[in-house]
Amino acid sequence: MTSFDLFSYDQGARPGPVKGVRVRNVKVSVALSPSRLPGLDFALNPYAGCQHDCIYCYAPHVADRARADWGKVIEARYNLPTLLMRELRRKHGVIGLGTMTDPYQPVESRYQLTRRCLEQLSRYPVKVSVHTKGDMINRDIDLLRDMDCDVGITITTMDAELASQIEPGAPPPSRRISALAELNRADVRTYLLLGPVLPLLDREAVVSLLQAVADAGTVEVMLDPYRDRPGVEGMFSRLPFLEDERRRTRFLFDLQSRRFQMEVSATIREVGDDIGLEVIDAF
Repeated sequence: MTSFDLFSYDQGARPGPVKGVRVRNVKVSVALSPSRLPGLDFALNPYAGCQHDCIYCYAPHVADRARADWGKVIEARYNLPTLLMRELRRKHGVIGLGTMTDPYQPVESRYQLTRRCLEQLSRYPVKVSVHTKGDMINRDIDLLRDMDCDVGITITTMDAELASQIEPGAPPPSRRISALAELNRADVRTYLLLGPVLPLLDREAVVSLLQAVADAGTVEVMLDPYRDRPGVEGMFSRLPFLEDERRRTRFLFDLQSRRFQMEVSATIREVGDDIGLEVIDAF
């Protein structure tokens, strides 16, 4: 895309409505914000709000947005690619793409802001770290394969039914595994972001997940424990798989239990070592 194309898009040639979600076109003043996450210098988020609507997401709390609107009202930062083109001339460092909201949520198929940002990033000697649950990322392999980048795909369980309850707008786990495999075939460095670690993972579930990841060709797992945020526990309480009071009580207890986190993390490390995966702490 040329600078003219970007300018034209900024001036009003914007995509139309997206079914099932309200999209607001928002003009921003900064593309690359300083990041506090370890290993990242800047954060780049083409959207605010996320259609994946994961019930454990911390972003609505951090962004001071109503959780009820988070997955239904999406802000498309339509001038971000143009700003990025200008800022890359003077800002240098590791850029995290999708640190707050998923850059490959469904609206990206129409708005293509992530794609436009990658086109700009590919022209500069910067390292990019992409974080997503969206298998739409494979659309951009033509750019990613020639960039200094890594891609982390989040999977919390291989149980498709459970995933549909806790991550209702995200692609099913099997499609995320397929995305890892395709990225690996293109020699794009990948890792599994296993987080947050939830009380869904007994040893059998851990083996199922990590074996699928290894079979896809990924060799690294980043482990991210659950961190409580206001209102999240109540979201879990309403899930169908926790209708049974005894199961719900146990789940919510383990969710807050440091002992549970330590035990399941040890299991993940042990299974990962047996399979040949490197398991490291994400943060």
